[in-house]
Amino acid sequence: MNKAKFILTFIVAFSTLFSLSAPSFSQMSIKDLDAKINTGDIKTDTTAGSESSSSSKAAEDSSAAASSSSASAYSAASTLGSIGPNGYDHSGNNSCGQYATSTVFNFYGIDETYPVTLKNMNPTGSFTAPDRIVDYWKKNGIDVDYKNKCSLNDIKKQLDSGNPAVCMVDADGTGHWITIIGYNKNDDGTIKSFIMRDSFWGVSSNKEMPVDEFEKRWSKPLAATHPALGIALNYDRLLITPKGKSDGGFSIKDFLNLPNNFSTAINDQIANGANQLVLGLGQDVTKLKSIKDFDFKKVDFPRAIVGAAEVLTALPQKLMFGIPGSALTDGGDAIKNWGDKMSKKDGTLDKIAGGAAKGVGTVVSAAGKVVSGVGNAVSSVVDSGFKSLRKIFNW
Repeated sequence: MNKAKFILTFIVAFSTLFSLSAPSFSQMSIKDLDAKINTGDIKTDTTAGSESSSSSKAAEDSSAAASSSSASAYSAASTLGSIGPNGYDHSGNNSCGQYATSTVFNFYGIDETYPVTLKNMNPTGSFTAPDRIVDYWKKNGIDVDYKNKCSLNDIKKQLDSGNPAVCMVDADGTGHWITIIGYNKNDDGTIKSFIMRDSFWGVSSNKEMPVDEFEKRWSKPLAATHPALGIALNYDRLLITPKGKSDGGFSIKDFLNLPNNFSTAINDQIANGANQLVLGLGQDVTKLKSIKDFDFKKVDFPRAIVGAAEVLTALPQKLMFGIPGSALTDGGDAIKNWGDKMSKKDGTLDKIAGGAAKGVGTVVSAAGKVVSGVGNAVSSVVDSGFKSLRKIFNW
């Protein structure tokens, strides 16, 4: 009995950690957030917006936003419009992944409403792993991909293609999903700010975020306030890129149930497993006052056990390959950056030292990518089996 209590306590503690800290968690309920917006504690764009506004109203709001800036802009009218999620009802605590999903669905004309999306993806108020978002979009007929360590130009190209961009950022202490629908430019053509919708800043109207602030929030969004999660889930400048409705063509990657992104396979395996574990528990464990409040009747034991197994089988890869690989890559990049600065100085010795440092940094960084690649390869194979189970049981 004591052993059972220990295991249950561990599972609840683990689930609570991820529910409080991992991607797709908003720090407060939507009602509390609305109250803070109304009192001015949180500022959003002053342009009025409504989730049920018509397309013509969205275009008017977008034109007004564009004309208020002297820089040329990709207004909301040229990408998503100002309507946000489909049927948004302000329900759900940790709903930013579903807010983004419903916003993208609405853009592509998929009829599923936000409450249905929330029920299907996040019934327990959990976080939403990147793979879960991508797989759910594919299931609903959207051609989509994502990758780690992207650039501002990657976002620009995505928007210029006429499609929204979804990113994971730091929302003042926690990982958070946002949907970027446009950008403003400086006179020299560089990006001045991004226009976005989300369940934290841009709940009921478009939010404009300066590019410098965005870059800080986009870079390693989990590391600043949650170092342990920043290591366990080494997401950095993550970008989800929907490309429109799928043509239904055959994909060998999807047929084999391989992870959506090889370079983050270890991270995705951990995130997916934790996601499934929390969903398997069937309740918002962050609201439990004590272990006695845990309702065993709500637990989907197979799902919770499979989720825990997915996490546990990823940990050896993370410890042996993921963490050392990331450390080598980051260290090599730091050496290269230092060498680049030195090589730009006037002194001959500075230039020599800088050139040598860039060479060493390149080798170290490459070694790190090889080490990480080994771990990701193992996770790709292992997690393909778990992904197959999720498909079989419709998890």
